[in-house]
Amino acid sequence: MTRVTAVYKPADYPGTPEQAATAGVAELFGYLFPGKANPEIDAAHLGVAVTARNPMLALNLARMSGFVARDLGWCQDQKLHELAVQAVNQHFGCAYTLRARAARAASLGLGPDVLAAIPDGGASPVFSETERLVVTYARAVASGNVPAVLFAEVAARFGETGAVECTAAIAWWGMWAMIINALCPDGA
Repeated sequence: MTRVTAVYKPADYPGTPEQAATAGVAELFGYLFPGKANPEIDAAHLGVAVTARNPMLALNLARMSGFVARDLGWCQDQKLHELAVQAVNQHFGCAYTLRARAARAASLGLGPDVLAAIPDGGASPVFSETERLVVTYARAVASGNVPAVLFAEVAARFGETGAVECTAAIAWWGMWAMIINALCPDGA
């Protein structure tokens, strides 16, 4: 159960919204579902549905999520990106997102055995050297304690721009985990 009323479709927006909120709801759903007659946010995007209590917040978060997932250079390696997302959500204990993204992870070759190995910090032989680095770095960024030597290894592997982008992606998905954990603690 969510702690706030989720807005899955425009009619879910509570009360009689003022004109600015009505315009924001229309803009949000127009962006998410261009040209669709009866737009509705699916259960896999609960974070957007709860942040839609403020439609402009949800709109801008959705835009940024799209940018991070589709356009950020470091995230173009979808398997490494998903590994970072999984490590962050495990760190924050965001069971909802872990469940919602399990099929995506599996489709990228990150099956239950790989996901189960994340908590050991990437020491498992199921990880390549680069995967180990991503898991270790994601866990460090999420904890707020990134040793200089670890950052140097990430920058050496991905370049300085890649290290910045990787860090931003980790922080972005960590922000979503915190929103979901606070507003939807049981992931419903």
